[in-house]
Amino acid sequence: MLTWRTRFGDGVVVRCRPTLEAKRTGVLVIRAWLEDGAETDTLRARITRTSDIAEAAASQEVSASETEILAIVRSWLREVVAHQ
Repeated sequence: MLTWRTRFGDGVVVRCRPTLEAKRTGVLVIRAWLEDGAETDTLRARITRTSDIAEAAASQEVSASETEILAIVRSWLREVVAHQ
């Protein structure tokens, strides 16, 4: 079952209740924006991730390119799969 809500200034928030028993759950949140002031708008992203929500530790990274963002997402997916 998916539910969602929005708050002023935020994107859509989605809650999902897995129907299958999950061994562990990873979460990755990307906040992306275009930074003004340069000759062209510059893409920036703050990425918060954990490969297991049962652990208290989550890492945050800031990225300045699409290539870096994709590399972080791929790395996180590999972590989730490796620990299953």
